[in-house]
Amino acid sequence: MTPQLFGRILLRLACDEQVVCSDVGESSFLDRRDDLLARQFDRLLFTWDCS
Repeated sequence: MTPQLFGRILLRLACDEQVVCSDVGESSFLDRRDDLLARQFDRLLFTWDCS
Protein backbone atom coordinates (compact mmCIF):
# COMPACT_ATOMS: atom_id res chain seq x y z
CA MET A 1 0.00 0.00 0.00
CA THR A 2 1.27 3.42 -0.86
CA PRO A 3 0.40 6.69 0.90
CA GLN A 4 -1.05 8.08 -2.36
CA LEU A 5 -3.97 5.64 -2.06
CA PHE A 6 -4.95 7.09 1.33
CA GLY A 7 -6.70 10.44 1.21
CA ARG A 8 -7.19 11.23 4.88
CA ILE A 9 -5.01 11.61 7.92
CA LEU A 10 -6.84 9.99 10.80
CA LEU A 11 -4.24 10.88 13.45
CA ARG A 12 -0.96 12.81 13.35
CA LEU A 13 1.49 12.93 16.25
CA ALA A 14 4.38 15.36 16.22
CA CYS A 15 7.41 15.10 18.50
CA ASP A 16 8.45 18.14 20.53
CA GLU A 17 9.65 18.95 24.04
CA GLN A 18 6.58 17.33 25.65
CA VAL A 19 6.34 14.30 23.33
CA VAL A 20 9.76 12.70 22.99
CA CYS A 21 10.29 10.26 20.12
CA SER A 22 14.08 9.94 20.38
CA ASP A 23 14.41 12.40 17.49
CA VAL A 24 12.48 15.12 15.74
CA GLY A 25 9.71 13.51 13.75
CA GLU A 26 6.08 12.96 13.03
CA SER A 27 3.92 9.84 12.81
CA SER A 28 0.63 9.57 10.98
CA PHE A 29 -2.17 7.08 10.59
CA LEU A 30 -3.76 7.35 7.14
CA ASP A 31 -7.01 5.89 5.90
CA ARG A 32 -9.33 5.88 2.93
CA ARG A 33 -12.69 7.61 3.09
CA ASP A 34 -14.65 4.45 2.25
CA ASP A 35 -12.85 2.49 4.96
CA LEU A 36 -13.55 5.22 7.51
CA LEU A 37 -17.25 5.28 6.64
CA ALA A 38 -17.37 1.48 6.89
CA ARG A 39 -15.39 1.61 10.18
CA GLN A 40 -12.74 -0.70 8.78
CA PHE A 41 -9.75 0.35 10.82
CA ASP A 42 -7.78 -2.77 9.97
CA ARG A 43 -6.64 -1.11 6.73
CA LEU A 44 -4.85 1.90 8.24
CA LEU A 45 -1.43 2.87 7.00
CA PHE A 46 1.20 4.03 9.53
CA THR A 47 3.97 6.38 8.41
CA TRP A 48 6.93 7.84 10.26
CA ASP A 49 8.86 10.87 9.03
CA CYS A 50 11.96 12.13 10.78
CA SER A 51 14.67 14.61 10.08
